[in-house]
Amino acid sequence: MLDILEGQLPYNMWVPWNCTSFFSFLFTSLQEIISLIVATIVNIATETIVLGFCLQLCAQFEILEHRLQRMVKRREEEIFPKSSLNKVSREISKLSKHISHHLCIIRLAGTINGIYSKVIFVQFFVSILIFVYCWAGNEVMLKSIGLSEIVYHMDWMLMTNSEQKDLLMIMKRCIKPIKFTSSFLVILSLESYGNLLKMSFSAFNVLQQF
Repeated sequence: MLDILEGQLPYNMWVPWNCTSFFSFLFTSLQEIISLIVATIVNIATETIVLGFCLQLCAQFEILEHRLQRMVKRREEEIFPKSSLNKVSREISKLSKHISHHLCIIRLAGTINGIYSKVIFVQFFVSILIFVYCWAGNEVMLKSIGLSEIVYHMDWMLMTNSEQKDLLMIMKRCIKPIKFTSSFLVILSLESYGNLLKMSFSAFNVLQQF
């Protein structure tokens, strides 16, 4: 702003018109300021959008875990009073909704990874927030694997045979963790961040020898 008051453009740039007049100077200055604001917003959005999706997936896993645990508690409360067939059918329908929720989380992660794989590749090598990216991706991996442990510690004796088979399918699917990748080179995880630091340190040592 001080540069504008002194009659200078905020940034030195070439424009296809003469900025000697007041209106052209004011127009060019506003253009540079608006461009800077838009570029800042786009940069922040690009830096944080994948991080936001990772946190959203972690939140969805925590919601699913809570719903599964609450379903077991309700089953324990209903097992002692007289139960009807309608209650059992309602619980089965609830479990099917939880299974659908789990599949939706997996499909959402696959869609995000497919759309933003190139962004992940670029951000992995140029972003200053690479540790945050790798931490968030690692948290998604841990949450996707940790769901099987939550299912394992449920009281299976309260479940019907069909419900036990459904829970077993959830555990089998959790064996394959959700990973945010770009080709075969980039995987957002703390292990990848450690490998990146090792590679950077090795390159630094090699350059020091010259």
